[in-house]
Amino acid sequence: IARRLGRTCWRRFRRCGGQNQESLAGVYFVIDSKTLRFGVIPQHQIEFSSRTDGKIDGIQTRLVVGVYATLVVVPCRSAVTFRIIWSTSFNAIWHTTNALGDHGVSISWGSAEIFWPDGVRDTAQTAFEAAARAGVTIVAAAGDDLTRANTTDGAAHVLFPASHPLVLGCGGTAITLNPAGDAIQAEVVWNDNGLQGTGGGISNLFPVPAYQQNLPLPLAKDGKKMRGVPDVAALASGVPGYRIMFNGGPMAMLGTSAAAPLWAGIIAMANARRPRPLGALHAALYAARGLFREITKGNNFSGSVGFEARDGWNACTGLGVPTSATVEGLSLIPQEV
Repeated sequence: IARRLGRTCWRRFRRCGGQNQESLAGVYFVIDSKTLRFGVIPQHQIEFSSRTDGKIDGIQTRLVVGVYATLVVVPCRSAVTFRIIWSTSFNAIWHTTNALGDHGVSISWGSAEIFWPDGVRDTAQTAFEAAARAGVTIVAAAGDDLTRANTTDGAAHVLFPASHPLVLGCGGTAITLNPAGDAIQAEVVWNDNGLQGTGGGISNLFPVPAYQQNLPLPLAKDGKKMRGVPDVAALASGVPGYRIMFNGGPMAMLGTSAAAPLWAGIIAMANARRPRPLGALHAALYAARGLFREITKGNNFSGSVGFEARDGWNACTGLGVPTSATVEGLSLIPQEV
């Protein structure tokens, strides 16, 4: 599925004949040479179909929305290449990415830290360290199950790999459009009445990294100061959602599974303007707060457990969502950072 979707996407994407991405399907952001804004765009130019039996399932649609969310921020004929690798093996992802010379990996899956065996996390650690040395940025979804993270113990959890200090964790927001439907009127933490919404919180595995040392982080369950998740955010709610074409018809998709590849596309655009890729860019992001719009309203509570948005970094949307300054700002970060 991954290989076919990737070929289909690239072939039809290249057919847009030099137009900017306003000819692509409507999703959250539209970017041109100067602006990053909301747009409702005609649903054409890219279309996907399932591999064999025509059934629509979560894996296929998440792959599709990931492609859409990434490509929507990349102009036609840009010097940026995307590749879909459908695997849950950290070794397989890293070796494929390294062998092909890619500069970014977007991961739209994960599970609560308590579900990962030590050996698998050790393998991931080796892969993430190798990626950082090679200048590869790894982006991962913070999850769509609020602070439950698909657990039943009533405690707050965060997803791995988004919680790893070398991974850029992506949370989710919900937006309200203006009456004309062409601009964002309000943006808050994505929380659908406690049923689903953005993950986020404090890791129980990873000590607070240097780039978060100066933040007023909530304490972990054992009272220690640990890694905060997510780092950044983007639209994840189903209204208006990410509008895609699948099996010949329109669908509206949601989730931080779309926020992560959208951020991967933004980083890829910045990399295309740089002599070398950004790689593990956390320190640069946390030092450049002007590249984000903070989300200060809402929460990711599941029952009585969760976190409130507030000024600055928060455990729902991290540093915030991208703005018109994000791509250019990332492209200008000094190489030594």
